[in-house]
Amino acid sequence: MHRIFNRLSLKIAHKLPILFVLIAMISVISVGAFSINNTSETIVQQKQQTLTALAEARSTSLNQYLVSIREDIVITAASRNVQDALPQFANGFRDEAQRHNDPLQSLQGIYINEKATTATSSHGNKEALGQKHLFDGPTLLDGLYHSQHQRFHPWFRQMLTERGYYDIFLVDPEGNVVYTVFKELDYATNLLDGKYNQTGLSQAFKAALSNKKVGSISYIDFAPYAPSNDAPASFISTPVVSQSGFEGVLIFQMPIDRINQVLQVSAGMGETGETYLVGSDYFMRSDSRFSQESTILKNKVETTTTKKALNGETGIEITMDYRNIPVLSAYRPFEFQNIRWALIAEIDEQEMLAPVKEARLFILMIGAIVLGVVALLGWLFARSIVHPLQKSTSEMLELADGNQSVEITGLDRKDEIGNIASALQTFKENAIQQTQAASENLRIKSALD
Repeated sequence: MHRIFNRLSLKIAHKLPILFVLIAMISVISVGAFSINNTSETIVQQKQQTLTALAEARSTSLNQYLVSIREDIVITAASRNVQDALPQFANGFRDEAQRHNDPLQSLQGIYINEKATTATSSHGNKEALGQKHLFDGPTLLDGLYHSQHQRFHPWFRQMLTERGYYDIFLVDPEGNVVYTVFKELDYATNLLDGKYNQTGLSQAFKAALSNKKVGSISYIDFAPYAPSNDAPASFISTPVVSQSGFEGVLIFQMPIDRINQVLQVSAGMGETGETYLVGSDYFMRSDSRFSQESTILKNKVETTTTKKALNGETGIEITMDYRNIPVLSAYRPFEFQNIRWALIAEIDEQEMLAPVKEARLFILMIGAIVLGVVALLGWLFARSIVHPLQKSTSEMLELADGNQSVEITGLDRKDEIGNIASALQTFKENAIQQTQAASENLRIKSALD
């Protein structure tokens, strides 16, 4: 650099500021590059840790909720109301068969009472579709079933409302759906040889029927369910065993809304983050929080992280999501009753890197400010050196031209400029003495002559 500056035809007034700026530039670029890289890594690591923690928190919350359902169905099956209700409904169902020969037609005609899909009755349910559970039963009809329905239905309805279940079923040992709260078209059908004997509800009944041990649980994963207009439905079942023996099966149709509430908590997820479940068929088992319509069994998520989670792996990485958008994806397996799902927590890479871009811009702005300040300080410093030097040079030229009256500045300085001024003052004094000596010699010589 020394040789380069010597070759440049620049004055010191220009060389010094340039030197300061170059040194500052090298320092700022080096420190800035390190800071940007270090800040970027720190922010990404923080995002990874946060997303991983959120995925774990959602997994824990979901597990606690599903375990509470499992505990609830076991406790409910052992309750006095259920152990009384199921045999009473079963007896009422048989009584209805004796009265009307076809209990499916008579019961659906009274408790559903929709001309387009069922038989109808003048004493039947007048509530609209979706509100059939508000009907306690006919008051003007005789029959064991109706009296028991009026007795037990308010309790089951309150339970469904408070717990958020989609529906609650009681099925007798012969497979007859002797009671449901919501009264869809599966009501009063037979799950062994009836219209819906291949559905998830039937599978839940058959699973409980094959294991009549008190407290045993069977879970059937989401699948389209015809009586619910092919909406996704999953079921959990347990046998009902009283002192008299096996009474039948209690089944809950799982609450999709409650599961979504657990997974769709937006706290900590930013604007683009979401958490969802994916089944072994790669279709969603929960709704995306960004979709107005249900995405369960509709959106296929056959991504790298989903496959890893379904294989039992846990981790986090940048990948393409089901929208073909790059995301930071935290993944982990989630298991409930021998069913494995992939639990995925994701946030768009663009949002994740936004703080990195902001930090990079901030560091660049600080670097530019530092360079500007250094350039100004370099110019001021060069001026503080060059201006006295220029003054000393002018005074030196005056002395060289014989002007012994020139005033020497900078004598009060304690630095090298002061040394130069002292030297010039010495030259001036010596020059004056020489001039005086020459004049004296000339005077003496003139006197002798």
